[in-house]
Amino acid sequence: MYSPRVKICGIKTLEIALYAAENGADSLGFVFFDKSPRAVCAAAVRGITSNLPPFINKTGVFVDKNIDEILDIAFASGIDTIQLHSGSAIYNREFIENLSRRCSFPVIMAMGMEFIDENSVAALMNDPQPGISAWMIDNSGGTGRPAIWHEISDKRTAAFLRSRVIIAGGINISNVGYLLEKMLPYGIDVSSGLEIERGVKDKGLIKKFMGHVREISEVYLDSENGALY
Repeated sequence: MYSPRVKICGIKTLEIALYAAENGADSLGFVFFDKSPRAVCAAAVRGITSNLPPFINKTGVFVDKNIDEILDIAFASGIDTIQLHSGSAIYNREFIENLSRRCSFPVIMAMGMEFIDENSVAALMNDPQPGISAWMIDNSGGTGRPAIWHEISDKRTAAFLRSRVIIAGGINISNVGYLLEKMLPYGIDVSSGLEIERGVKDKGLIKKFMGHVREISEVYLDSENGALY
């Protein structure tokens, strides 16, 4: 049975982190970017990560920081995965190779695409980059604007999507079912769709969203009932 991994990003408090974990979130995201309304510091995140139950992934989100800055924050905060965003060419192949030589953290590379379709996913599949564990396709740029999701029909491309690609960008309870039925990605990243105001997560929205994702996985996307695999 298909079951997407769910990352709830923009976590700022232990209370919300524990609630998200209790309701089935696989990963929690912490934003180390001062200009974001979801920004946190390493010390605050350490207070959260050190009090989480086992088997919860802890991802640090970095924007245009150099390797020393990333590693200083990563080791101080207690995260176990690095997610990179860049508005420039700073995170190129050489950067990833150097980062991989200096740490063993899995690396998620985020990129924006206007149309998330078969060709764009195939382009990632056909250009593997050592040191990158997964790709995140996020057309919203942190704005919460939904991207355009197309059905992936080619089985080889879809298999890559399901094993290596995370989808983000304006995901909420009203559109997550459509996204999963069309694309079946490895994971989904949700942030603004679970907020009552910018940067403030809502427990009720988290509970409803996670329950809805479970229902979709159990009822609509069983591999014996018409999914791609």
